Order: sequence, then C-alpha cells, then structure tokens
Amino acid sequence: MRRLLVILVLAILGAACSPTSTDTTVGGYLTPYPAPDFTLTALNGGSLSLSTMRGRWVILNFWATWCVPCGTEMPALQTIANERSGEIALFGINMRESDDDIRNFMSRNRLTFPMLTNPDDNLLANYNLEVGVPQTLIISPTGEIVYHVYGAIDLDKFRGILDQFLAQKT
Repeated sequence: MRRLLVILVLAILGAACSPTSTDTTVGGYLTPYPAPDFTLTALNGGSLSLSTMRGRWVILNFWATWCVPCGTEMPALQTIANERSGEIALFGINMRESDDDIRNFMSRNRLTFPMLTNPDDNLLANYNLEVGVPQTLIISPTGEIVYHVYGAIDLDKFRGILDQFLAQKT
C-alpha cells in the first residue's frame, strides 16, 4: 500500500512538472511584501545588490540548466528582456551550476539577459526555493514582491501581467 502511494505521488508530481501541460504555474498576485535584499555575483563579472534596483520594476527568475520547464520558458524571458529593457530589469538567478554550464546553456538558447550565480542557502530560503524551479517574481519600484509564480511562464499571459503592473502609478 505504501509503495502504491509513493508511486501515485511521484506520478502526480511528474505530471505537474511536465512541459507538455498547458498551464503548470502556481501562485500569482500577492499582497505586496518587502523583497529580501541580496548581493550576488554576476556571470559577466562584478556583483549586483537587489537594493540598487530600487526605483525600477525587477523580474527575478530562479532556474537551472537541468530543469526542463526552465528551458521551456527561457525564450519568453528573453523576449520580455528585449521588449521591456527600458521599463524593467530582468535577472536570471542560476541554482549553483558552473559558470561554463551556464554560459553553454545561454549560448545554445541565445540568452543575453544578465545572470546571477551562486545564491546561498539563506537567499534560497528567503525566496522559498525549496519548492523547486522555475520561479519568477515581479518586484515593484518600491522593493516589494507583488507577483510570484512557480512553474514556466507563458509569454502572452506574462506580458498582460506586466502591462497591468507597469500601468500602475508607483
């Protein structure tokens, strides 16, 4: 009986994470709360502190090269980065993989938006990463998380969500 239960749970989790599912996202709009600050190393050199982004809309995407839904959503994120570069700052935060693996993934997928690396355990806990990747957050110019979704984003839906936030007076 226990084995059957374990198999059932694994099957359900596998189906929920399947890239063929039409909508695997969970979460969404939130009562705004302060985004925990962090400083991370940028893949292209230097570092970035979230607090330096105050005054701008920020999108954070936590991802990994081995994560199929992460790879599925990367073209959508690149499109958002290209279309909205003057309105938002978009950062990928990779889950502790080697710089070479990240660069190879970016090259294969033609990704140009900034990547941050090596988040520590405290950052992962602060952003609830124990539930897995991908996760995408929208942070307001005042430094508050206003949207948090688990699972691959859909480009058209995410554009609409961004439009709603960017239309707001901050």
